[in-house]
Amino acid sequence: MSKGIKIPVQVDGTGRIATIESDELNRQLIATALSDDENENAFQQQIGLGETMVFDQDTPVLRAKILRRLFTIFLDFESRKLFRLVRETIEWSKDIENGDLTLGFYYIDLESDNPQSFKKTFTTRI
Repeated sequence: MSKGIKIPVQVDGTGRIATIESDELNRQLIATALSDDENENAFQQQIGLGETMVFDQDTPVLRAKILRRLFTIFLDFESRKLFRLVRETIEWSKDIENGDLTLGFYYIDLESDNPQSFKKTFTTRI
């Protein structure tokens, strides 16, 4: 079973660094890959969607960019034998009042062979 550091970094009840396992770790890995990639680490540039995709206008072009990045991310995950994207489950929903665009999909955890759901909300400009 995989184990990782909880992000944002926290301390657990024993004073040690907080860790996460299994499904929670998987969701954190996917969420990090779909986040903006603004950071100052020279070795981790352009690992996410980028700020323009996270705060852009909701257009077919934006959705296509997000999907292209999603497919690229999951090709990498699948090559590492981590997750497989179930493409036919991809759904978009929009909250016009708050300017939110939500991407939902299922993926298969290749270690446990269990399907898991995932949702990511993007704040878009109207």
